[in-house]
Amino acid sequence: MHIRPITFLFIFSSLMISMEPMVFAIPQTYEEYTTETEKYCDSTERTWSEAKSLVPKIDYSEFTTLAVNSTLSRWRSGWFSVREDEKMRLKRDLDPVRIGEYSGFKTLEIARIGYRTRLNTLFSCAVVGSRIDTLVGLEKLISTKLKTKDSEIQQKLKKDANKLQVVLNTLKCNPPKSSEFQAKGEMIISLTNSATYQYCGYRHYLSYLESNIEDISEVQKIESRIWQWDGTQIATTTAQWNNASNRYQGDISREIIRADTTLPKAIRAFIEMDQTYGAHILLVLIYDDYIRLRKAMSGYMNLSSQLYQKANNAQSTNK
Repeated sequence: MHIRPITFLFIFSSLMISMEPMVFAIPQTYEEYTTETEKYCDSTERTWSEAKSLVPKIDYSEFTTLAVNSTLSRWRSGWFSVREDEKMRLKRDLDPVRIGEYSGFKTLEIARIGYRTRLNTLFSCAVVGSRIDTLVGLEKLISTKLKTKDSEIQQKLKKDANKLQVVLNTLKCNPPKSSEFQAKGEMIISLTNSATYQYCGYRHYLSYLESNIEDISEVQKIESRIWQWDGTQIATTTAQWNNASNRYQGDISREIIRADTTLPKAIRAFIEMDQTYGAHILLVLIYDDYIRLRKAMSGYMNLSSQLYQKANNAQSTNK
């Protein structure tokens, strides 16, 4: 078993902060993978431990035909997804025909879809929580400045925050206990830790798959029986064996690179949204006031114009 060190960087408060280096073992068996994941990712000593995660980590299947097919069936039913659009997407992407005829690494594709779905829910929790925090903060600010709780703007902000709270409850998130989404910066920390926790489990699983694709004959036997469609072509010549080996290795390598690089970008995008959403809401309010003022001015000017025209006509001589 060899060790591969990876430094995982995140964006925080507009600065790139280097988190502690992650060290991924290359487990040979599923038992080694689960043991290593529990020891490293689920450790309470980590800042990203399960108790602090916004959403639970999902369990990936053992690399056997029976286990992969069982996991695919459970995931396709949407058991770990709470968003209706994600359930529909899972049902479509994990369709037996699509997976059976998939010519790439089927087991890897199923795991990738599961990881993506879990992160989608995680980021939904963070985005909705951040927007609630912004709306509540603006409502409190306006209340302080206006010394009233009955303004139309306050009611609008409160109404939008309540709608988002319903969405947040539907997502079944595990909010930071100390703030309940009410502290700027804490949500970014919570999202970063939660995303790291999800990433940690997924990367260990990728390492487990990577260590089990050397026996191409066994790999193709497993893959060809996933939903029993013939997307997996069994190699019969040396050239086909080499091509199959390169394809599986390439699929794993590309997914590792994708997992390592996309998460920091997603967190950066969230931070940018978090920093600009308040300004966006204020601009919407200003625009709404401008439209109302323009309509009121238009009505006033029309009445004034009519009054002036009638007064002018009344004073003119009839010809």
